[in-house]
Amino acid sequence: MTPLRAGDTARWRTWDWTTDSPGAERVTRPAAVVLCEGVGAGVPAARGLLDACLTIEAPSELRKERALARDGETYRPFWDVWAAQEETLPAAADRPGVDLTLDARDPAAAERALSWARTAIATAARR
Repeated sequence: MTPLRAGDTARWRTWDWTTDSPGAERVTRPAAVVLCEGVGAGVPAARGLLDACLTIEAPSELRKERALARDGETYRPFWDVWAAQEETLPAAADRPGVDLTLDARDPAAAERALSWARTAIATAARR
């Protein structure tokens, strides 16, 4: 994120879950808007590099159900490790700089997230 924030190209490595080691290098070019998603994307250490932060919270069982439905059985062996890591993250209410927190069980959450994202992207693009 640091290079992108400075207007430079960022280089990063994927994680190869099959070999349990760093994977291919990827390149992300600077842009007016860069979306970063994932469990750790909005952690306090990253907040100074972000213009906005959206958090979606869900009970553990719902997260597992949705992740395995989305990603298939490939990630099932890793789920317990990830879930334990997620439990160490502070709740959104305890994280300064979280702009919007949604409940994944709320049927209107997706529409609220899209509306918020449109506004956040427009604001960031004007900078």
